[in-house]
Amino acid sequence: MHPTGARGSAPRCGRASRPPPPIRGADYAAVHLVDLPDVHAEAVARVIAAAATTESGLARAYYGDRPGHPVVMARAHWAAVTATARGDEGALPYLREHAGRVRRVDCGDLATGVDRDTR
Repeated sequence: MHPTGARGSAPRCGRASRPPPPIRGADYAAVHLVDLPDVHAEAVARVIAAAATTESGLARAYYGDRPGHPVVMARAHWAAVTATARGDEGALPYLREHAGRVRRVDCGDLATGVDRDTR
């Protein structure tokens, strides 16, 4: 199970750290959970490509009708996501607020996206 606050703290921790020079100039951030064993690089690449071709710079993997990870956000969203990420919801409040601007990216042909939480 996710420790309380794990999702909310991850974006803040990521922004607080000083990334190496190649990442410092990144235009997009991909948020991906570690407990999605069948979601691989192909899904991440597909969602990044979709975010790069949408005006909002927001994209999220979908597995059938179910939203999942990865979620990709353009640099313009990072500060707002970091400021609003709380508790176990992480970026969900921000994504809900901007739902009409988040491109849905079908990744059901690549994975199930099933979260494998264990104690």
